[in-house]
Amino acid sequence: MYLSSTPQGSASSPSPSLREGLSFSYTVEITLSKPSGKRTEHLLLRPNFVRRQFAHPLTLRPHNEAMGISQCSKWAIAMLMAAGAVVPGQVAPTSEWVSLFDGRTLSGWKEAPYTNRGPVQVRDGILVLGKGRTTGIALTREFPASGYELRFEAARLEGKDFFAGVTFPVRDSFCFWVNGGWASTVAGSVVGLSNLEGNDASENDTSTVREFVQGRWYAFRLAVTASRIQAWIDDDLVIDVDYTRRKVELQFDETDLGKPLGFSSYGGTVAGVRKIAYRRLPL
Repeated sequence: MYLSSTPQGSASSPSPSLREGLSFSYTVEITLSKPSGKRTEHLLLRPNFVRRQFAHPLTLRPHNEAMGISQCSKWAIAMLMAAGAVVPGQVAPTSEWVSLFDGRTLSGWKEAPYTNRGPVQVRDGILVLGKGRTTGIALTREFPASGYELRFEAARLEGKDFFAGVTFPVRDSFCFWVNGGWASTVAGSVVGLSNLEGNDASENDTSTVREFVQGRWYAFRLAVTASRIQAWIDDDLVIDVDYTRRKVELQFDETDLGKPLGFSSYGGTVAGVRKIAYRRLPL
């Protein structure tokens, strides 16, 4: 969860607009003020659009103003986590966003040597993964093994299979994030991780089904900490898994060619990828 100390007089949290069936988690912001010379602590909950549903942000005040900020925060956060309103594992970033794609060249990347791959081109600020069995790129610079957040935008331009596949590091192993897979069975709509305990994205507990509109751009975000893998599509949390006691590995079928960080499309699908960036998170 995000924790931040906000000075008195900072902008207030906007009220969320509720959508049918949408659930929320909350970011906790600690605000200190001194009405009548006494220090008061406020806990403001900002909706993250993930877990449980609340109509408005909540502001909590401790009954005992003598409580220290650390004691009060721990009490409130523990209660919220017990209620399921705050998702564990979301942490504040430790760096600014660093761009990994300049929008003009493949600088910092290489074409991954997939069998029967299609062409890779850069056009109009877009990395285009052409039609082939599997087409993709791999990063040629150093990338952290954990404690990072990755963001990018992607669109399925042609085809029906996955268009935003991501090979990514998870501590001493690697994993693969499937977006829009399994064209032959569920119309290219599977989202999930391959593999957990030897089960691919269509078989394990991260598997979900999501419709992807051809030609529409989607915003993707992936966070890997020392214990969790979390992923969002257009601000919807689609994966949230504690992997500390699980076997994380790549599926067969050449996904390792995208190490340490790679993007790929599959099954004759043409994909566009842009605005690739990452930032560091606490280890």
